Amino acid sequence: MSNKMWRVVDLLDWTTRYFEQHGIPNPRLDAEVLLGHLLEKSRLQLYLHFEMPVFQEHLTPYRELIKKRIAHTPVSYLTNRKEFMSLDFYVDERVLIPRPETEQLVETILREKRGNSESLLELGTG
Repeated sequence: MSNKMWRVVDLLDWTTRYFEQHGIPNPRLDAEVLLGHLLEKSRLQLYLHFEMPVFQEHLTPYRELIKKRIAHTPVSYLTNRKEFMSLDFYVDERVLIPRPETEQLVETILREKRGNSESLLELGTG
């Protein structure tokens, strides 16, 4: 990244290409999530503010996030958040990141146990 004035759209396009070159799955999504995290904007808000300039105070930490992502650090660890069962959770390297398969398993168990008075307890998962 040079010293030019970067806009949201420029950063998303550049980061997407850079992630593609480094074999990162879902490069555009990851670029959107990381930039949105730093700018405190949703992905939709990024697109509504495509032309917004991004200043040095955000570029430096964004570069650090990009470096960590191409080292294959999961996006959830970089943003410290992951949605699971429509709830936002804080995550870091000390916990496993909830996966979609786990959410499907929980939904199946809840569906099968509906109306049953038995309790369920999950232990030792981080």
